[in-house]
Amino acid sequence: IQVTDTLPHRAQHEQRALALARQTDDAWGIVRALFVLSAMRQRVGDLDAAGAMLAEGLAVARATGNPRLVMTVLNALADLLCHRGDYTGARSAYEECLTLSRGLEDPLHISIHLNNLGTLLHVLRQHDEARRLYLESLALCQRIGDASGEAIALSNLGELAHAQGAYEEARAYYAQGLAISRAIGEPGSAAVCLYNLGETAALLGDLADGRKHLAEALALCAQTGDTALLLK
Repeated sequence: IQVTDTLPHRAQHEQRALALARQTDDAWGIVRALFVLSAMRQRVGDLDAAGAMLAEGLAVARATGNPRLVMTVLNALADLLCHRGDYTGARSAYEECLTLSRGLEDPLHISIHLNNLGTLLHVLRQHDEARRLYLESLALCQRIGDASGEAIALSNLGELAHAQGAYEEARAYYAQGLAISRAIGEPGSAAVCLYNLGETAALLGDLADGRKHLAEALALCAQTGDTALLLK
């Protein structure tokens, strides 16, 4: 149904699932249905309804006492708050996610939440704190062998350096991220690195290198179907 049905019909099925979960006091079922319904509302631009569903799901998740369930819903709520421009609320939610993941001693999610919080702090122009979080994420990913997470942290460090006008430093970070993305076969991540490398090379006056990287990025975008990056 998820693959073949239309969004309105899928929403009807999820509403039925939610009603059944409420009847049977199935907390996990309630949270799951609210989570999916919220994502559907976001797809049609109804952020208020999406936020209300996630807030209800978070309350149910907290009542279960399961920190991993709380963390999952809280992260989705933080993403939504960022989208709505509520950076104070988003920061609080991301910080709680990071605290929960540290309590669970879950290095994969610690890395994810370090990057999420770092990205928000970058937006808020708190560059030193963002850099500290990115570097912690990078070191953690290198320690546990998470190459994908390492590439993300390097890309974030590159974007931060770029925002501060340290173009050579940014270029070095992007090049490291590109090498890892290619090694692990992630064309989407590689395309982002190539775009960033092309833009940075142009800012440094290296137009030939910039054109080469952007042409490679275009070719990968055509493969991955990343229209937004292709248009950039």
